[in-house]
Amino acid sequence: MHAHNSLQIKELLEAESWKKAQNSLRKSLALLKQEMYTIIQAKLGKQRPEYN
Repeated sequence: MHAHNSLQIKELLEAESWKKAQNSLRKSLALLKQEMYTIIQAKLGKQRPEYN
């Protein structure tokens, strides 16, 4: 899914649709952050990475 979004963002940048590209990047990054958090939370305590 993120690869597909990246291709869409590339097209927006090539068309110089800066505002649309910026908004698309923000949405894509927010979704990626949520997915990463979900994956980390699904792991057992010992398997979770520690962030300091």
